[in-house]
Amino acid sequence: MRRPLKITKMSSSEIESLLKRQADYQVGLRLAVIYLVSKGATSRDVAIDLPMVKHVAVCEWVKRFNKGGVDGLYPIIQSGKPSKATSEQLAKLKQVILEESPENYGYNTGTWTGPLLIDWLDKNMNIQIKKAAIYVWLKDRLGLTHKKGKGFYPEADEQFRSQRAREIKKTLRS
Repeated sequence: MRRPLKITKMSSSEIESLLKRQADYQVGLRLAVIYLVSKGATSRDVAIDLPMVKHVAVCEWVKRFNKGGVDGLYPIIQSGKPSKATSEQLAKLKQVILEESPENYGYNTGTWTGPLLIDWLDKNMNIQIKKAAIYVWLKDRLGLTHKKGKGFYPEADEQFRSQRAREIKKTLRS
């Protein structure tokens, strides 16, 4: 049998009063969970009542609350991997995308594509990134949207296809 979780920092009424004053939604939700536990709910009961909360998270929040009070419920900021580009380099990249043509840099197209941008970053800024990352950079870091190009396929036109078929037949007979 699992042993019940216990709140050791504050009473239920103190937690309820904190909950009423909490402006941060995420901390408020966690505080509400702590309140339910302080009233005797198990982590699994809370997870059933609040499907967006996993019982493992409830256990972690109780542990953090018991150790650090309300401050323990604030999200832990994790730094992650450092960026490969500075904010100045990102600004330059955005300016190039919006104001310049790939033809200015020796590419044989007038439209920037993900692979072209990766090549441009490598040649001009000595930054190597993977193909999937360029689309994340465009959206999340530069605030741009990527639009897939629509190719023109003359073969899709019925009139063009029939004309082309006649030309091919003529050359085969010759």
